[in-house]
Amino acid sequence: MSGFIIKDILVMKNTLRYYLFLMAVYGLLAVMGVFPYSIIAGFIVLVGMMTPISTFAYDEQARWDKYAAATPAGRRGVVKSKYAFTLLLLAVASLFTLVILEALWFLGKEDIGSWAEPLMVVGVMNCISLLIASVTLPVMFKYGSEKSRVISMVICVGVFGSVALLAFLAEKGINFSAMGAAISSLSPWVIAAALLLVTVAVTLLSYRISLRIYTKREL
Repeated sequence: MSGFIIKDILVMKNTLRYYLFLMAVYGLLAVMGVFPYSIIAGFIVLVGMMTPISTFAYDEQARWDKYAAATPAGRRGVVKSKYAFTLLLLAVASLFTLVILEALWFLGKEDIGSWAEPLMVVGVMNCISLLIASVTLPVMFKYGSEKSRVISMVICVGVFGSVALLAFLAEKGINFSAMGAAISSLSPWVIAAALLLVTVAVTLLSYRISLRIYTKREL
């Protein structure tokens, strides 16, 4: 399985360098006050959503799936490697983002209240990325990269569209005070822990679904 992960890293190395370069540029712009720091944290979602799709596309072009299924790792190894690769990417992106955000806090960025705030923001973005990946990865194993690309974009637009709709309704005076009061009464760390537990459970379920789909799929 480790060989599959290394293969994905080597195939995507140029794309990953590009993502890191963009994050560094936006970090510099955030230091200059051009962009809010949330733009940098949002890159975690971008990396978690786009990179796995790209690896599937490269695999299909090279007909890698048939070869990989014939190796000792088999189809189970292929599924494990995709999830492990996604987790590894998010870990690296999160570390890079966290360093930038903590540097912004150290430099006195006004909209970062404390050193713990970037930890919370990066953690939430990781959970969002994993939840999106947990939906898209089984779809990719089922339908392949081309169909999944469209479905993944629909999912992403749906998620961010829902958030934007809630923000618009709140701005227009829709009363969310009861929900807001219930949430605000909880500790942010309790909310983060609950989100983490939900994310872990959904990711494990997604892995089981992907494994079942891929073991039955004709290659």
